[in-house]
Amino acid sequence: TDTSQSSHSRHGTECDSNNMKVMLEQLRFNTIVMEGDFTAQRMKELIAEERTKVTRSTDAFALVILSHGTEGYVLGTDWECLAIKEIKEMLSSTKFRRMAGKPKLLFMQACQ
Repeated sequence: TDTSQSSHSRHGTECDSNNMKVMLEQLRFNTIVMEGDFTAQRMKELIAEERTKVTRSTDAFALVILSHGTEGYVLGTDWECLAIKEIKEMLSSTKFRRMAGKPKLLFMQACQ
């Protein structure tokens, strides 16, 4: 798959990010927006870090990723691939025990 795009910028990201934040806040989610140029490895680290902040009293967890992508993957700014399957595994009840049996929402805006 060709991942040799000439630019890291993703047009519309700021608008998409703001719209998702507003929508999630209307649904009474506490939101944290992390903007920046993240490598694939850093995205994995951030997901792992956010999982540790969740308590048993948390009702639901939502993750929004706005990035470039290719089929089955999102791309870091290093153009390394992070498998959507791996992200889903990180959010699974076996890996994310505090959220076992509770809704985990994954939103992605990335070309597939």
